[in-house]
Amino acid sequence: MKIRLLYLLLAAVPLSAWAANFSGQWAIQVPRAGRADQMETLYLSLNHAGNTVSGHLRTAVPPYTGSPLNTEIWDGKVEGDTISFYVWVGQDRPAKVQYKGVLSGDEIQFTITGGAPSFNIRGELNPPPPPRKGVARRVP
Repeated sequence: MKIRLLYLLLAAVPLSAWAANFSGQWAIQVPRAGRADQMETLYLSLNHAGNTVSGHLRTAVPPYTGSPLNTEIWDGKVEGDTISFYVWVGQDRPAKVQYKGVLSGDEIQFTITGGAPSFNIRGELNPPPPPRKGVARRVP
């Protein structure tokens, strides 16, 4: 009986050793919203504990754009090697932007959805931007 318990414990150790760890600093390269030919860098600071993650997303967007430069992440969840959370961007009309990513080594492949709708030159409301893909790499 004791030997079976020992084998069971030893078998469980490698599984926990391979668990995904999202904690740390990440730099995400994403296409600029509305300008797919231009890339921008977002900086993500994460604290992963259990199945939850907290942190901040920092952008290099100039303040005159109306977007906050340092945004708290909300509803951060981890399931295996998948992370999901959302942020609020904008000041006058905040918009929810959702991030979902899969960790592979030291890289997270993100899908980013949501954001503020825009107005065309006639003042008509355009739909929110289409989903964007982003790649995050750990910052040493």
